[in-house]
Amino acid sequence: MWVEDILSSMPDKDRVSIRLLDCVETEEEEHVEGMKEPAGDSHHEMHGEEKHEGSVHEIDEHVWTSPVNASVIVEKIKEVLIQKKTLKIKRRMRKTQIDIRQSLHNWISGFEKL
Repeated sequence: MWVEDILSSMPDKDRVSIRLLDCVETEEEEHVEGMKEPAGDSHHEMHGEEKHEGSVHEIDEHVWTSPVNASVIVEKIKEVLIQKKTLKIKRRMRKTQIDIRQSLHNWISGFEKL
């Protein structure tokens, strides 16, 4: 899919991506014979749809258009941001602890030289 192509072309340092389809329950759409379909099969292949005789089954990818889904997605984004911020804080605390230990060691070493 085009999204994966874009994400794979970007540096992934500290990048977090969330698949909206993984955040909510999805609904299957069915296109039956006689309904207007996009030209060619590229649309179906691109969206992971299954072709069956006379119909095509696909997952509705526009999950954010539902207010209920949008609320669930926002909560998931909030959780990911909190986790990311917590991890960043823990890294800073660890670095600070190392800096404090090194400073204390240097300070004590200065007294030993006296």
